[in-house]
Amino acid sequence: MATAHVLTIEREALELPSEDGWAMHVPGPHARATCSCGLDTGWTPAARAHRTFDAHRSRHHHKVNTP
Repeated sequence: MATAHVLTIEREALELPSEDGWAMHVPGPHARATCSCGLDTGWTPAARAHRTFDAHRSRHHHKVNTP
């Protein structure tokens, strides 16, 4: 039986200086795409990680024909 692909994309978070005692985070410019099959882009520009994620999903997604 083939191993299921479990894709994850993680976006970098940058912490901003706190003005009221609460932590503030904004999305950073990098992301990391990983898959249970071993794919790991490492921290790379977010657009590249998303393209790799989409290409990997398209390459390994098998459509099931339904009546």
